[in-house]
Amino acid sequence: MTIRVRASNHLFGEVVAGRMRLSSAGRVASHCWREIPKHFPRVTLDVSVVMPDHVHGIIVIGKSSDQRNVGAQHAAPLHSPARALSTRPARPLSTRRESLRVAAGSLGAVVRAFKSATTKRINERQGTPGKQVWQRNYYDRVIRSDDELYRARRYILTNPDRWSNSADS
Repeated sequence: MTIRVRASNHLFGEVVAGRMRLSSAGRVASHCWREIPKHFPRVTLDVSVVMPDHVHGIIVIGKSSDQRNVGAQHAAPLHSPARALSTRPARPLSTRRESLRVAAGSLGAVVRAFKSATTKRINERQGTPGKQVWQRNYYDRVIRSDDELYRARRYILTNPDRWSNSADS
């Protein structure tokens, strides 16, 4: 996944000779990233890198002990006969407010918590309460094979070197 800084500011530091030199804000982002599993026990972090204007990382979300696979034989019917005869109007499937909710433990919840924590800490350090740090949303991709995992890890780990090479030209 990739999360970008608002307005492409180089808030998190600079790349020097193929290595990322973190600013104070970059150290905050790096620290908050490493803290994710403490707040989301189902999450394991793989490789990551904090770049001048974005963060790349691989997040693995596992099953919790209370999750189980529910097959058709375990599914409860959506409507009971008593409910089918009800004269009350049917409730809409979701309201706008409900559709904005993020499922607990989901990638969206992890990203939201990470962005919120880094924004709060950076603004406290810089004395800029309420200032936005991140662009809206994030980029993600599901990794489906060992080959894709290898390529994603390589891309992330070599990102600072590619940044340096593109700046030199």
